[in-house]
Amino acid sequence: MNVFSGVALLLLGSSMILYAEGSRCVAGFHSHGRSCYWFSEMTGTFAEARSVCQFFGARLVIINSRAEDDFIRGYARGKAPIYFIGGNDLAREGRFVWEGGRPFAGGYQNWGSGQPDNYKGGEDCATIWNEIGYLWNDAHCSQKCNFICEI
Repeated sequence: MNVFSGVALLLLGSSMILYAEGSRCVAGFHSHGRSCYWFSEMTGTFAEARSVCQFFGARLVIINSRAEDDFIRGYARGKAPIYFIGGNDLAREGRFVWEGGRPFAGGYQNWGSGQPDNYKGGEDCATIWNEIGYLWNDAHCSQKCNFICEI
């Protein structure tokens, strides 16, 4: 399912947003710590993924700790092969920042070996990728990937 058909389905069901029993997260989102996460079953570019997350009142996930990263990697395992997360170096090559502009530097990071590598140029968006155990990887923002939203 591509992002546009997925959003159409979301719009049809948007009047029926329900909270899962015993959860503070809306149905379809998974609770961990103080956040709720939605692991898409649709694909889109980084810009499309960002827009879908904003539709939910969310943002692409910002991973702040080993515990949060372990939760995300554990949930993603065996599902989609690659997910966009909320980091990019679009403003300045080699300087990855999270949604909202906070730099990766000095915070928690879990890049795969040799990553980010800007392979063949233009890999400006952060992902988690099954080929490297869902560790972080840089990818082309125009690539169609699943994605993770966080509220």
